[in-house]
Parts: sequence; C-alpha cells; structure tokens
Amino acid sequence: MTTTFAASRSADCEAPPWLVDEGGFPADGSDDCKLAWLVRWAALAPSGDNTPPWAFRIEGGTLDLHADRTGNRELIIRCGAALFHVWLALRHYGYAGDIDLYPELCHPDLLARIRLGEMRPPTAEGELLFSQIPRSHTHRGPFGPSPLSPDLIAALQAAAAEEGAWLQILDDKAPVLAVLGTEEDDVLAWLEAGEALAHVLLRARRDGVWASLLNLPIDAPELRAELRQGIGRTGYPQMLLRLWMR
Repeated sequence: MTTTFAASRSADCEAPPWLVDEGGFPADGSDDCKLAWLVRWAALAPSGDNTPPWAFRIEGGTLDLHADRTGNRELIIRCGAALFHVWLALRHYGYAGDIDLYPELCHPDLLARIRLGEMRPPTAEGELLFSQIPRSHTHRGPFGPSPLSPDLIAALQAAAAEEGAWLQILDDKAPVLAVLGTEEDDVLAWLEAGEALAHVLLRARRDGVWASLLNLPIDAPELRAELRQGIGRTGYPQMLLRLWMR
C-alpha cells in the first residue's frame, strides 16, 4: 500500500495534530500506521504560509519527504524544519530513527527517507524539545522589552551547531536580531539549516522566547550578499530571526 499526503493532514485522521491526543500513538499498528502518526508533528513546523511546501509518501515501512519544488532555498529550509519535527516525534515514541538525506540523487525532490529504526528510550533533552512543538509557532505581536541572557543566547547557538549550522547575533538589544547560516550553500546545507531553525525555535520556546522570521533581506540576492559581507565570517546567511521575551 502506498499513501501520499501533505503534512497538514494525516493518512487516517482529519483532525489537525495540535488537537490529536498525544497518547493515541498506534503502538500495536503497522510501521506505515506509526509513520503516518509521526507526520502530524511535521504540520507544526514553520511553513511560511498555510500551504506546507512538503509532501510525505509512505510505502513498505518507509516515509519519504518530498519538496514541492527543487532548487528553492527557502522551501527546502522549511522542509528541513518539518524533518526535525518528525525526528523528535520518532525519539519521543521510542525509536532511534533511520534517516537518509537525499537517498536517490536522480530524484532531487526526494529530500529524506525515514524509517523507524530500532527501539531506543527518549532523552530528557529530546522530550523537552518535543513538548514545545505545539507552542512553537512564530509570533507577529508586539515585542517585549527584556533582552535574552548571554547563557540563553549560547544555548540557542549550541542548538544550531548541533544541526551543522551557526547562529550569529547581529543586535543583542530587545528584540534580538540574529542570522542563521551554514558554511556551504547547497541543497544539503539548506536542509540542515531547516533542521537547525526548528531546533533553535523549540529551544527558544523552552525559555519563553518568541520568534519571527524576517527572510525578505535574504531572499533578495544583492541584499543577501551584503549581509554575508557585513557579518564578518565565512559561510552563508540562510534565515534572519527576531527573538524576544514577552
């Protein structure tokens, strides 16, 4: 059986993921049924608008993540964020997760192939991040006056580094202005930037930090080049963020 669906709707349930009982995981179901359940959490990754730029295909105990279009940097970044949510859900429900990035080079729209992997207890850090998924939406309301502490900024930078990216602070006054970047600027780096974005946003929510994404300056090639030159480090800007305490 092959099932294809967008992350905004699972294969077997019409309810959005934030209304689904976390305890309803089909532990006794097939691998395909378990994978379909995990996709619910991808729906809460930052997608930019109400139309997720990804689609999932389930067949024979594998979950394939596809991009709607190839070669689109921001789209692939957001797919990477969805992938990080799925990985956290795998760990939450007791699986190690077996993830291959770009498993078929002749199909560049196939970004990742995911299997449950062996059973493995979740980690405390992973559980804290997973618990923030329903609360991790970006915020467009007023900014709070409180700056982020140096320790918290260091923790967010460490979260980005765990996924192969970096987070540089451009202005530490509230709201904090930061740029998320990678050393390379290819499709694999974009996917890793998306995983880092999701990790940073979830880690921020743990401490009550809200975020908004300001990607217009990076979408424009000439402005992105200026930003890259201005930050004074190697690598490529991938996302611009505002971070603040309410």
